[in-house]
Amino acid sequence: MATNEETLNSSAYVLGVTKEKLIQSLFKVFYNRIVNNVTDPHSPTRSKWWYPAFPDVNLDNSEAYPIGVINSPEISWDKFTLTKKTATATINVEVYVTKQKQLDELADAIINAVETSSGIFRNIQIRFTNLDDTSTDHTIRDKITIHSKIMSFTCTFNFTTTIGTAVGLSRNAKLLNSNAYITGIQHITSEAQITL
Repeated sequence: MATNEETLNSSAYVLGVTKEKLIQSLFKVFYNRIVNNVTDPHSPTRSKWWYPAFPDVNLDNSEAYPIGVINSPEISWDKFTLTKKTATATINVEVYVTKQKQLDELADAIINAVETSSGIFRNIQIRFTNLDDTSTDHTIRDKITIHSKIMSFTCTFNFTTTIGTAVGLSRNAKLLNSNAYITGIQHITSEAQITL
């Protein structure tokens, strides 16, 4: 992932989401959709205000705002079927501004960018994209008031599980394709461990 002082290439095309690079590819998809569709409402040509982590900038200078942070997703797994799991991701998008009106404008634009991307998400197997929660806060730094909002989005991605290697399977065990579905197991030694 990029350091906290640089932005990512928002025009990078993500071919899809895979379980091998689930966190990275989900992050890139959300980053691209938001950065390409949400501009600074008061300086539309300003491009360096979206970051993959909170930037190391002078926060006491009102010229540094708005600041947008798209965080890396948090992932959890649940069983979906005998051979599949569902990864549920939570992606937090943070916005920091000096005017409350800007905060609402940007939040609406971010929510709209994610919602209108649902067809693109479905095409790459990202399902059930939802705005789960928002929270608003403010703080005073030096002589400026900083308003912030966090938008928490959730989505799911189903993938085929990998079955571990088993020692001492009977001759009736069949291994089919690279996903290693196992049927007809009659005997497994104590060394075997299969996770579904």
